[in-house]
Amino acid sequence: MRLVPFVKFRRKSAAILDAAAVAAASGADCVMVIDGHSGLIERADAAAHRMFGWPEGALRGTHVNELIPRAKRNLHDAERVLYMLHPITKPMGPERKVMVLHRDGGQFEIEAGLSPMSGRRIVFVCHRVVPRERRYE
Repeated sequence: MRLVPFVKFRRKSAAILDAAAVAAASGADCVMVIDGHSGLIERADAAAHRMFGWPEGALRGTHVNELIPRAKRNLHDAERVLYMLHPITKPMGPERKVMVLHRDGGQFEIEAGLSPMSGRRIVFVCHRVVPRERRYE
């Protein structure tokens, strides 16, 4: 019997459950698991695909910078590297608000949080920000 594939499967399953627990606890609109060192998206829920305008499953293996406006990508890379030196659960961006990029090129604002997982992974959770003028429609 080969134990290594089973152990790897159990670790991945635990990581997915950790991400789901973080999302549920935060009331997040979407959740992604990102490799903190490479910046590659390992997992993204269906809501993340819808929010960012990607076909289901297409975010896996995509660099997280594809979701960041071009002018902010270098800064985002530097901030990700710094975060991985001391990964802690924290809001992302000033007052948790971050501008992100829809696949169609449009930009929108989210509130985001980061939470470290075992190894190199980061759980990214986000809430779509509703513009003040639309809150009372």
